Amino acid sequence: MKRSEIVGAARSWAGVPWRHQGRTRSGIDCVGLVLRVAETVGLDVSGVDIPDYGREPDGRLFGLFARNLTRITQEHARPGSVIVFARGTSACHAGIVLDDVGLYLHASVLSAKVTFGSLRKPLKSYRAIAAFDFPGVIDG
Repeated sequence: MKRSEIVGAARSWAGVPWRHQGRTRSGIDCVGLVLRVAETVGLDVSGVDIPDYGREPDGRLFGLFARNLTRITQEHARPGSVIVFARGTSACHAGIVLDDVGLYLHASVLSAKVTFGSLRKPLKSYRAIAAFDFPGVIDG
């Protein structure tokens, strides 16, 4: 799949309401957003989801992405990459990079919807800790 396809699939979720553990257009959270975008671009995500997670960091988010995506350095994050954020020491939030200047899309509890953020202006009390690419992603 091409990076532009991932970005297009992600952008189609902008404005969808946020819902903890949501996986549909009637409500979605950050994990659901990454899974639905992956599914849209042709990746098999059956059996990949994290069931019954709380709203506090517990480390499973990072493991989910580490097992199913290709880890890259944050400096190599490009449009279509997944960026992972931590609060404290545990991964607890994710988004999809949309452009080369750090715009990303994420399902935000604070905004109560899927919205845009900037890696140049970090989320309050969160810091980017890792980046991943979908398997088989190509430029274009």
